[in-house]
Amino acid sequence: MRNAKERSATIGKLRDTGVDVETGAGASTRAGLALREFSPERQRDFLAKEFGAENVRSSTAGFIIKKDGKELLVDESGLTLNDLSDLVGDGIVVGGAIAATLGSIALFPELITGGVLSLAGLAVISGLGGQTAGGVSDVIKTIVFSFNGLLLIFNSKYVQSYGAGSCSPLKNGREKREAV
Repeated sequence: MRNAKERSATIGKLRDTGVDVETGAGASTRAGLALREFSPERQRDFLAKEFGAENVRSSTAGFIIKKDGKELLVDESGLTLNDLSDLVGDGIVVGGAIAATLGSIALFPELITGGVLSLAGLAVISGLGGQTAGGVSDVIKTIVFSFNGLLLIFNSKYVQSYGAGSCSPLKNGREKREAV
């Protein structure tokens, strides 16, 4: 994580060079980045697909995109409602915790009225539900974002076994895969 002083200094320099640091990229773009939170390469690839590779660059303050002829800092300066979009991945965990809690209350209503031990049990159930949902979310993201990588591995082995030209995604076995 970048430190706040460094980000603030960079934002000032970007503002001086004409980059719009106040508008931001918008909620849907920020949510798309949040789903790729563990990989800056995947985030860059996502932005390149949305805005074109020539319209995406990095700075120490974050990604900068060119949209409608002007450059924007994706994560605008200050706190805005768009910052809630950054939490989209965490919403899955919170939703899992809430679902587990409500489900256990529906199945065992005495958990609410059973005293300290029941509330402790409810807290454990809620935590387990949140962690399970977070784990499932991570697995799904890994599968979805790694699917092309798995195809590349399969196709590379196929090309090595059967020769170049036998598998269309890799021509002559030399092309690198395009980023997901």
